[in-house]
Amino acid sequence: MDAKLSTPYNLEYPCIRNELLRTFHQIANAETQLQDWLDQETLPRTDANRLSALLQCVYVSAGLATEPYSTIGLFLMDIAEVHSVWAVFYAVDQVFQIAGVDAPCERYIACSKWRNLVEAVDRALQTMQNRCKFSEFVGA
Repeated sequence: MDAKLSTPYNLEYPCIRNELLRTFHQIANAETQLQDWLDQETLPRTDANRLSALLQCVYVSAGLATEPYSTIGLFLMDIAEVHSVWAVFYAVDQVFQIAGVDAPCERYIACSKWRNLVEAVDRALQTMQNRCKFSEFVGA
């Protein structure tokens, strides 16, 4: 399924939503984790490896640390989405606490909290994608 879903619901910043969906798809994809990110580690290091950049996108862009409910109507549709994306934010925070903020890919993937992050991402994807499908169905 394409990570760039149309959102007929009237959001102020649908581009942030699409970026979160794209990021969640990449984090949830085990094949990407094992091949693409680990391959990145063999390349000359730039300002940040790709996985670190993805995790920081979730951590920084979402703005969930300060006022999570204020994101409704901006890039999230309802309380269920806020809760599911906040769970991802919390899981990323847990990974950062153990592995570090700009760690090598293999340290993130080997982190004891990595599985929790992937599970939270899967739940957020299901919630957000179901909202898109539902709003298209009811014509919201």
